[in-house]
Amino acid sequence: MSSPFGRSLPSRPDLAQQKKLAKELLESFASGDAEALARVRSELPDKQKIVLADAQFVLAREYGFENWAALKQHCEALADDKRSPEERMHDAFNRRDAKAVRTLFEKNPALRARINDPLFAFDSPAIVAYAKDPAMVDVLLDVLTCSPG
Repeated sequence: MSSPFGRSLPSRPDLAQQKKLAKELLESFASGDAEALARVRSELPDKQKIVLADAQFVLAREYGFENWAALKQHCEALADDKRSPEERMHDAFNRRDAKAVRTLFEKNPALRARINDPLFAFDSPAIVAYAKDPAMVDVLLDVLTCSPG
């Protein structure tokens, strides 16, 4: 999976920056830039015209990833490690990701006591806010009725 145009991913990769690099590759390829043509040809030898998804694929391969989705997941995981448990919890609630909410409560028992704090910006208690989402209700009932640990 290594590309002859191998690159090193920064220790703190920014997905927005990677998207910008892919767009630049696409533009350079379209303008006939020799290096861009060689980079694309090394991964997509038969493509005469490429779209952004192709440029993203090439960039991901240069970093050693199988595809853009793998690169994106890696960048997001690294970014997630920098966020506080409260920020990750807020995001999990916004995504209605019951599994992530449960995991965050398990790893951060102090969040249990704060479930109805304004931190989460519910207009009502969390259990009411998610009453129509059975998976979230199950998690919240567990949190509200079980002691940490």
